[in-house]
Amino acid sequence: MRITEGPRAGKRFGNVASEWQRRLILAIWGHRDEYNRWILRRVILKTSRKSGKALLASVLALVELLHGSVARVHVLMLVTQRNQSRLCFSRM
Repeated sequence: MRITEGPRAGKRFGNVASEWQRRLILAIWGHRDEYNRWILRRVILKTSRKSGKALLASVLALVELLHGSVARVHVLMLVTQRNQSRLCFSRM
């Protein structure tokens, strides 16, 4: 997926993701149990301001919705302010 805004616009998210974002993605989709099921079922992310949370959450939600292996997957993005929801929606 390509970034659409800011100084990294036009570049692929995977090429410019920071190290904590890479580790989080690996933790979500990289670890499975002996029955090939994902170990993590829910993820709660809290980091500082302006760290790329909205973009990362939008990327993760779209990837799971479009390429998820589970039928009828539910993706929730909870925010505390209306402008945050607009930001995430516009990123998607």
